[in-house]
Amino acid sequence: MNRALHPLSRLAASSLLVAGLFLLPAAGPSAARAAAADPLSALFGDPVLVRGKNVEVKRSQLDDAFIAYRANLAARGEDVRDDQRLDRENSLLERIILTQIISTVATEEDRKAAGDLAKKFVDDAKKSVGNDDLAFERQLKSLGLTVKQFTDRVQEQSLVETVLDRELKSAVNVTEADMRKFYADNPERFRQPELAEGQHIIIFTRDPRTGADLAPDQVKPKRERMQRAASRARAGEDFEILLKEYSEDPDLAQKKGQFIISKINRYPEIEGAAFSLPINAISEIITTPNAMHILKVTKRTPAMQIEFEKVQEDLKKYLGHRELEKKLPDYFARLKAEAKLEVTDPKYKPALEKVSGDAFEGGLGVKPQPKQ
Repeated sequence: MNRALHPLSRLAASSLLVAGLFLLPAAGPSAARAAAADPLSALFGDPVLVRGKNVEVKRSQLDDAFIAYRANLAARGEDVRDDQRLDRENSLLERIILTQIISTVATEEDRKAAGDLAKKFVDDAKKSVGNDDLAFERQLKSLGLTVKQFTDRVQEQSLVETVLDRELKSAVNVTEADMRKFYADNPERFRQPELAEGQHIIIFTRDPRTGADLAPDQVKPKRERMQRAASRARAGEDFEILLKEYSEDPDLAQKKGQFIISKINRYPEIEGAAFSLPINAISEIITTPNAMHILKVTKRTPAMQIEFEKVQEDLKKYLGHRELEKKLPDYFARLKAEAKLEVTDPKYKPALEKVSGDAFEGGLGVKPQPKQ
């Protein structure tokens, strides 16, 4: 069962939607990097690191992929140590090589299916920032990407996933017995936690576009508005009318302030109120890192075990994906061997010799998981 997230997760979700894409190899050097590299290229050229049948990877492509990878880490407050760089470069180089090879075996049907998958992913990424084009551009810029680079990389990764699915899925067979065994062996994965449902008024204390905290003199009048809303709600005024008057939820017209939250201690401030308030009572003002909230809980559902029949389809996808992953090392090794690859710099030999199946781990962030 899907767990619905309340709006305070909006800023985090927008980052998570694009996580994983910045490990994608660029099809070629970005315009900005190409321009900056021109003087050096004139002096030293842009050496080919790996060549083979339908494969040619230049130094600038690997540099671009590493810059994008490092920018993604920086956005999460992480970095790569100097002694880790060569290992990361070899992983990225393997990914670029396999992407080039796989793209040559794609059919027209693969390309159409990949286009549909890419469009959905990009649409979801935009939706996570309220379909605000400027906010979307700013977020990508903070991660070292333009919208075109992002879109190109999504398209590239979608094509890889589509081809892998077609080439290997036919060899995967998941039986009902397999699903029932996994279900019986992992009961904790199919236990739905206690749920709380209701409506809430939200006022942001962080700029949804930039992620920057508002100044205290900007927060003060917002808190005063929330205090007035809470007083009127406790006095018995219609909560839906108050939602329209006070809430800053960008999805208010569609969702009408409704929320469903699981008791999993992911949002302790919200959960503390949602699972302790009497039904239909009005909460105090709850402060979270990016907003203030007033809750009205209308229903709670006890924790329960989800029936096998309700997760059967998700289990089949999950176990099928797991079986497919086991076939990736041999498949990737065969592709490399058929391409007759040559490496010009010995330090990048591991990219040719690796036989793991994790070159595309993370993908579009849509790897199936058994839903809980």
